[in-house]
Amino acid sequence: MNRKSLGGLIVLNVVLLLALGLLTFTPEPAAAQLGGRAGDYVMVAGATPGRTEATVYITDMNNGLMMAVQYDQNRKIVQPTGFRNIGADFAEGGGR
Repeated sequence: MNRKSLGGLIVLNVVLLLALGLLTFTPEPAAAQLGGRAGDYVMVAGATPGRTEATVYITDMNNGLMMAVQYDQNRKIVQPTGFRNIGADFAEGGGR
């Protein structure tokens, strides 16, 4: 291998290393708005007043739908307890 091809390989490696670093350390855009990527779901657990079971809120970021579920310990099933179209709520503007 001569000096010219060795220098070319070194330059190529530096360029590839910079590209890898750029892709690795560039943050992904925030998915706080509706219309995320396919299969984007957000799950949050929270206490429910007057109930011993915690509620899990599952939000479909693509369709703007939210569902609340709780685990029924007596029947040993996950039971939906509420549904909301938050996309429509955002479209209305909230009105606070």
